[in-house]
Amino acid sequence: METITLERSGSTPIRFNGELLASAGGVPEKVKRGHVVKFFKVDAGGREVYAASVEYLTEWRDEPQWFAAAMSSGPGDLAEWLLTLNIDAHVAGYPPGAQFVERQKRLLSDLRAAYIEAVRIVMRHDVFKHELLTKNEKMALADAFNGISMVLDNDSHYLECLTNGLGGVDVCSGMEHQMWDFLDPNEGGAEKWEISRDALIKKIRRLTPKERAEIITRIGEVWERNDDNFVPDLESLML
Repeated sequence: METITLERSGSTPIRFNGELLASAGGVPEKVKRGHVVKFFKVDAGGREVYAASVEYLTEWRDEPQWFAAAMSSGPGDLAEWLLTLNIDAHVAGYPPGAQFVERQKRLLSDLRAAYIEAVRIVMRHDVFKHELLTKNEKMALADAFNGISMVLDNDSHYLECLTNGLGGVDVCSGMEHQMWDFLDPNEGGAEKWEISRDALIKKIRRLTPKERAEIITRIGEVWERNDDNFVPDLESLML
């Protein structure tokens, strides 16, 4: 264990005794800016406490660096914090002007994708109990639940049917049934997205009803926007 100080822009640092469990990200030479994500175990006298930090590092003159950090008793809370953190606001990027609008969009999209990948790498640590969904598994879920927002608008109870198991248990949920059918070898979903039906069903089965509901709801929101951030938004799904 060592004394660790996590800087926070606009706030006081977080200091604790602990150890670094995982780190990912960096500053690619091509863009000269990027995010570093770190995850720590805190020495809290036997209690389970963790910390996470995000560093925005830039080599561009007059663009300030930015730091954020948080601490929690549950790694899941920190994963959610990392995946919902606004990482666009502090990126200066290109100067104002119509000629730079598209370049700025691409820059933010690329930075966001690299950040999400760094978070995913950190979340592969054993301390995270749920196995992560892969990008293609998330794309398959989005494909299967295309139009879900319209369905839920017309029938608010349908979400409960999708997320809760039969007979009060957390398995055999409607979400599992729909993905089982969607990934049927005769339907082509598994082949299209190059994923294993059995593997994805097992991951869905490990989720709580609340986590299933969050995924389905977020997929609906992504489809409603259906903009340039479609894939990065799907990537930001926690599980």
